[in-house]
Amino acid sequence: QPVYVVTRHGRSKKSFSRETAIRRLAHFMVQKTFDRAGVPTHEDGYQKEEGGVIHFHRGEITLGYWQAHHRCERRIRKLLARKREK
Repeated sequence: QPVYVVTRHGRSKKSFSRETAIRRLAHFMVQKTFDRAGVPTHEDGYQKEEGGVIHFHRGEITLGYWQAHHRCERRIRKLLARKREK
């Protein structure tokens, strides 16, 4: 079974399926773009301490992030399809 390796912006991840690899690549790209722009990717999170242990919850992913992620996935698939045709 082939292993797909996604490396982008100093991050790397191995995947067994092509779909997962495309999803991860889109995540790496969108996350970097949002970080550079200073746009939050998660709704308000919170921290609470219980018994000397700090629990941190990041919150849900924003609608803007999901929309950008899906656009990025579509564009990656479109580029790969175009590359396959040549």
